[in-house]
Amino acid sequence: MVPLQEQIASLLLADSLSEYDTTKTMNSCHHRTSGIARRTSGWLQGTASPRRVFRLRAGTTMMDGFTALGLDDELMKKNVMYQGDGHVIAQGVIKKGDAVLSVPEGAWVTKGAVERESGLMQAYGGVKDLDTWVILSLFLLYENEMKETKWSGYVCGLMSEVPVDVPLLWKDDEVAMLQGTQIADSVTSYRNFFIETYRSIMTEGVLDDGFPGNEDGFVKAACIVRGCSHAPLTGEQLALVPGIESLGYKKLDANSMLDVQSGLFGGQKSLAVKALRSVEAGEEISFDVAPECSQGHVLLNHGMIDMDAAGTFAITLVLPEDDRFYDDKIDILEMNGLEGCSEFILQTGAPPPDTMMAMLRLINLDNADAFLLESIFRNEVWGHVNLPVSEENERAVYESMTTGCASVLQSYPTKLEEDIALMKSLPEDALHERMAVALRLGEKEVLEATLRFFEDRLGRLKDLEYYGERRLKRLGLLDKEGKPTDWDSFFDDGIA
Repeated sequence: MVPLQEQIASLLLADSLSEYDTTKTMNSCHHRTSGIARRTSGWLQGTASPRRVFRLRAGTTMMDGFTALGLDDELMKKNVMYQGDGHVIAQGVIKKGDAVLSVPEGAWVTKGAVERESGLMQAYGGVKDLDTWVILSLFLLYENEMKETKWSGYVCGLMSEVPVDVPLLWKDDEVAMLQGTQIADSVTSYRNFFIETYRSIMTEGVLDDGFPGNEDGFVKAACIVRGCSHAPLTGEQLALVPGIESLGYKKLDANSMLDVQSGLFGGQKSLAVKALRSVEAGEEISFDVAPECSQGHVLLNHGMIDMDAAGTFAITLVLPEDDRFYDDKIDILEMNGLEGCSEFILQTGAPPPDTMMAMLRLINLDNADAFLLESIFRNEVWGHVNLPVSEENERAVYESMTTGCASVLQSYPTKLEEDIALMKSLPEDALHERMAVALRLGEKEVLEATLRFFEDRLGRLKDLEYYGERRLKRLGLLDKEGKPTDWDSFFDDGIA
């Protein structure tokens, strides 16, 4: 069996360089991403903060689109104002829990809406059998050429008024600055997948030469679909919701959230933007576009980064199938809501997740500790591995993480200090370069903090309390200080 520290190192490196199935990750966090950390050391001092770079600019075309969709009353209601620079501002105080705005289902762009109300499927019948995200991408290209339809204004606004700043559409020299990050190869994988998808559609005759699109246009449309769609309207429920794209993004201290609400008495659903806290007049309406995901995911899929949010690094732990206790360990993982391959997020300023530590200890359970895998402990073992099991087990866990973090840090083409200097030297309008460097800095800071955390723990292994000591204390054979119990008091207290 491959030593655990080698497994972790290879997994961390693989996460940095992995390619993945875009059809499965169009609206998920399963690719390995990282974010940008808040720093007090000064590397961001003197730089502007591009909190929202990928921003829908609600200009004239878009406003006309809102009108055509019958959304004037909702999107232009008195408590918010859509500004020409792309901001949505609270007109007055909005109380916690109140709806900032609500967009009815009838205005959503969904697969069903395209089939019912767009000429796309009438012109190209084979489109209906494609994946939802492909249908919506082709819909944008098709409707962008239509001038007198319900969707014309909205779609033309999306296609012409959105500065798409996702890395897929950056210049080559800008993408090169992502080298070493967890999303570097994902940028190429995404773009290649989109191009191959479009070529396949053309080859299979679903579209013809008269279709108003090409490879580059399809890539841009796919980026817009991916960037302007948000949970819970993802997967098979994927939808573009007019007006939501204009909201601000904050990973830290967002003031709003999205919530799908059912209509009364069987009426149509709506997507509500609800205030998470009291919102002051003049404050920008903002939400976290991907609450369960890292900043790297947001950059890759939405072209945005929150300079104030903590840095993140995604790590995947895999239970080796050749582990001699595989059946017992996978059973324990599944009983506790995990899988043999599970992802965890390391975050600057926070210790490693307890669940990740428990899984690391479980993976490494062997030799004298393996008795905990017996069926008699099945309902208790997860509680045991949430705390140190033995010095041998804990050492293996710490060494695997220090080896993995050190390996990934060595794989970057630049040092942390070099990135700090580069960030300070970049002009404020070099947004893509600054985001790329910020992403590298975020990953490195998380990895270095994690490395220090486990190195420190390695030096304190003798001071930790392990399963055996905890067990003896519960039996009353050791006192709170870990010293043998006074037998006279043992019998006097009736413990025996």
